Amino acid sequence: MGCQTSKDVLPNSPSEHEQRPSLSQIFLHAASKQQARDDSGVGAHRAPTSDSHRDVFSIFGEHGMTLEAVASPSASNCSPASPSGSVFSTATTASDTERTLVLHRPAGQYFPQLRVSYGAYSDTGIRKNNEDRQATTSRKVDDDLVAYFGLYDGHGGPEVAEYLAEKLHENVFSHLQKATNEPESARSMQSADIVLSEVVRTAYAATDEEIFKQELPSGSTAVSVVIRGSTALVSSVGDSQVVLSTNGQAKDMCIAHTPDLSSERDRILKAKGQISKGRIYGMLGVSRAFGDIDFKTGRGEFKNRFNGDLVCATPDLVVHEIKSQDEFMVLGCDGLYDVMEPQDVVNFVRAKLGLHGNVQHATEELVSHAIALGSTDNVSAIIVCFNQDEQEVVPVTPIEAAQAAEAQKKLTAAATVDSV
Repeated sequence: MGCQTSKDVLPNSPSEHEQRPSLSQIFLHAASKQQARDDSGVGAHRAPTSDSHRDVFSIFGEHGMTLEAVASPSASNCSPASPSGSVFSTATTASDTERTLVLHRPAGQYFPQLRVSYGAYSDTGIRKNNEDRQATTSRKVDDDLVAYFGLYDGHGGPEVAEYLAEKLHENVFSHLQKATNEPESARSMQSADIVLSEVVRTAYAATDEEIFKQELPSGSTAVSVVIRGSTALVSSVGDSQVVLSTNGQAKDMCIAHTPDLSSERDRILKAKGQISKGRIYGMLGVSRAFGDIDFKTGRGEFKNRFNGDLVCATPDLVVHEIKSQDEFMVLGCDGLYDVMEPQDVVNFVRAKLGLHGNVQHATEELVSHAIALGSTDNVSAIIVCFNQDEQEVVPVTPIEAAQAAEAQKKLTAAATVDSV
């Protein structure tokens, strides 16, 4: 599927009447309590209590946060700032070159070894029940950290999606460990990309077989991203999607599997199935899915009447080497992409990351925006940000820096009074 192009959607620059400091970037340093004492000569900093308004930087000062001005580096990718925060610079226009904002990541949503951070969110929307499920986890495999992100859009009930959220990544890690434990001579015959692709394909097939044997009464699509080193393997079954943002340009990483797709239509008809009104037998609107055991006709009681499964769980696989220009991937169900084009999703996410830098908040806002646009389904999304380098400082906006500088003056004055 082709990708669309448009100008980046970025937040408006501050209005003219707002005080705009120089292009210097201001950093907040977390000083130890001992450093705070040494710098001020007092045991504790307290902001003056006479002011009715206390901004966040006054609170920073109470906890030993100091300010330092440095030259503003150029940046275009999202990159974390500290174990509890991350910086996103999406400035691509003259009016936005001064924006460098802070991301405060919830604990556990950053994988420093992979330079990856993420946000995940799901909303029932206007439906009575939420049949979507998600899985975000990591595992050590042969001393390598491997991250897994999976999004599952259930239909006909949540049972299969729930099973995938609990078991699919476990099967992926299990098969990956088995492949890693093979003799080195056997592994050297195949590239790491081929091994990982085969592992995921095998894990998908094994998981669908488990669901079939348990006769779970529903179905689910699945998209997943497995990251090992600089390699991201995108897998898709059904009509959920994964979109990559590279320098603000959207790229579809998978194709929606529906009976209207010519290759899927040919496969279904060859298996002696029928398509009516874009659905298999007028009932099922996806041509690949986990579960849906009534349509797994190649192994059920009616297998002699068909030439294989009408609905299969064979994934499409795309291997992507993460480059410095790659910003993030957005995994989303059809409830998201039915109301937003891939480029619109990228523009929206970049704008939010440029505004506040919080990937979890951006994910929640994206889902809420899709619902506001009129999505009639459950809406779920996972945003995975790349090239997230850990730093010891947390950049803030120049406007906030001016407020912080004023707060620092008050703290210095208060410390002087206390020391007299």
